[in-house]
Amino acid sequence: MDKKLFQKNKFTFFIIIFFFIMFILLLQVKKLFFPDAGVANYGDRLDGIVQIKEEEKVQLITALKENELVSNVVVDISGRILNVTITVTKDTPITEAKKVGEGTINHLTEETIRDYDIQVFMKKDEKEENNFPIIGYKSKTTSGFTWTRDREKKVEEEKIDE
Repeated sequence: MDKKLFQKNKFTFFIIIFFFIMFILLLQVKKLFFPDAGVANYGDRLDGIVQIKEEEKVQLITALKENELVSNVVVDISGRILNVTITVTKDTPITEAKKVGEGTINHLTEETIRDYDIQVFMKKDEKEENNFPIIGYKSKTTSGFTWTRDREKKVEEEKIDE
């Protein structure tokens, strides 16, 4: 009886087997193109990290905005990196901007400084300043900031048509 059933439905059995094999191959191709589906972006590297509370971020923003040179502050956390974007007024010299940037660690807890790398992006309101932006970076293992090389202001000369 089984032989008759198989001979009667030979085409159907082949189609079922074909789709079963195609399904297995499709799963293998998916694993090839998406190997970490369902795994956290940072794996287990964030285990044991001290979470920065919203109050600490707000305190940092308000403390930095108290400085008359600062017009805006944005704080963003990405993994173990704390990104602070500070917009300074148009007449702020680079040396003063660096002091403001280095002052960010004065408003953070010791746990945050120990667990996070800190990047400070300093930019100006004015787009014409070509010696900005400057970027400061402090690793959790170092005591101070490392800044991008100071760029000299370049004044573009206007072309006069004769």
